[in-house]
Amino acid sequence: MNHAKIVVVEAQRAIRDRFGEFLCQNGHKVEHLNPQDRVIQKITCSNYDLILAEDGMPNLSTVELLSLLRIHQLLVPVIVVGNGACVRSAVEAIHCGAKDFLLLSEDKAKLNEIILNELKTKEKIFSNRKMDMVTTKMVANGDSMQHLLQMAKRIAPSGATVLIQGESGTGKELIAKYIHLNSGRGEQAFVAMNCAALPENLAESELFGYEKGAFTGAVTRRSGRFERANGGTLLLDEISEMPLSLQAKLLRVLQEKEVDRIGGNGTVSIDV
Repeated sequence: MNHAKIVVVEAQRAIRDRFGEFLCQNGHKVEHLNPQDRVIQKITCSNYDLILAEDGMPNLSTVELLSLLRIHQLLVPVIVVGNGACVRSAVEAIHCGAKDFLLLSEDKAKLNEIILNELKTKEKIFSNRKMDMVTTKMVANGDSMQHLLQMAKRIAPSGATVLIQGESGTGKELIAKYIHLNSGRGEQAFVAMNCAALPENLAESELFGYEKGAFTGAVTRRSGRFERANGGTLLLDEISEMPLSLQAKLLRVLQEKEVDRIGGNGTVSIDV
């Protein structure tokens, strides 16, 4: 993978004017967000490979952006771009999780080199994970299991919702991961939730997320499992143990492909 889906988060046009055309010429897809936009929601709903963030943005500092990404478990690498006026901000950004700090005056080829290195790292992690999960753990020599794996491979490329049945301990989650890794979503998140482990009120907030102030203790916005699995796969383990009232809400999400956060005023589009 040599091409990245990149989002530039900046209040001005400095990064776009300096690097935008160059990135597109190198095959990367570039989108732009203003810090006044609903940045985290839009990043959650898109499968970006990389974020270029302006240093010193009003309304949303790079440290705040990195903190929000961490809170919402969005593992998108961030490169902070600045003019070099403040070494302290560069050190602070790296300390808070930024992958690199790039000067606007830096050679354009340097940025492309950083992007390609990030893509190689991502591809290596995925390759190792796939080898570990599919080759090492998936041991199946019997005819019936071989037939099951062939069926899973046929299902994997589709966007269909899949029901996996079997007794406890027979490997339902392993089959779910196998389907995920053999689909077009294999590089994206695989999120699992045990429906039997949470009471109904907690299960709803875990699935759909909530807004700040939605209830006592909701001190910040939190993305639900559906949003965290956006672009990837969500496994609802022991779904038969989910309360019927919650299953009705789940059905609507599967049909409409939209999530209503608890306490929210609008819907969030999801692709899971």
